[in-house]
Amino acid sequence: MNKKDILLKVSDAEDWLSDLEDAKISVSVWHKDEDFMVDSHITEQFEEINSIEGLFEESEGDMIYYGDLSIEELSEVLNKMGFETEVSKKQN
Repeated sequence: MNKKDILLKVSDAEDWLSDLEDAKISVSVWHKDEDFMVDSHITEQFEEINSIEGLFEESEGDMIYYGDLSIEELSEVLNKMGFETEVSKKQN
């Protein structure tokens, strides 16, 4: 799998992850040209993701961010690493 083959969906997680203290952003990993999540540990294939303080892989294809960056800032960091991202904010 290459970075060009996946899409990282960065979204507000405060509502649906209220049971996880300080969790504020979810990053899910999707196959770009297909409509299903990646079923592998992304941090094992792309170890540079581990350098983002506060971002933890919870399961295959799913990461949770506990840091101080905004959704846009986290997306920008991932973009600079060569990943394509899609940002989704909660609707008010």
